[in-house]
Amino acid sequence: MTQTFKPKASDATLAQQSLQASSADHINLPPLKSDSAIAQAIQDVLLHFSRGEAIQVVRLNEDLTTQQAADSLGISRPHLVKLLENGHIPFHKVGNQRRVQRSDVESYKRQLREAALNELSQLQQDMGLYA
Repeated sequence: MTQTFKPKASDATLAQQSLQASSADHINLPPLKSDSAIAQAIQDVLLHFSRGEAIQVVRLNEDLTTQQAADSLGISRPHLVKLLENGHIPFHKVGNQRRVQRSDVESYKRQLREAALNELSQLQQDMGLYA
């Protein structure tokens, strides 16, 4: 499940006030340790809302269909199926349909980005552009 939250101007103002209040321990929440994931998530949401930025809340353990996973990666569904069958991205079956965890899709995206950056760095070194 993905939810997009786009703040209104009044939300941005409220978020700014909440950020100030939370740093002064005046927000009406149950006690949270500052290093807890909940506290960090709330701070992050408030920070982005205070800037008027939209955010998305995404469950990483969510199962995606092959079409949803392909769309997320910007590739065709048949190409994604090849990646799944070749073991590049883990998947499981529900009946006869493949399902992919969103976290595995995000991990594969990171791998692609890192590989592209490494290749670019190597090209720069080979061309003498990188010292």
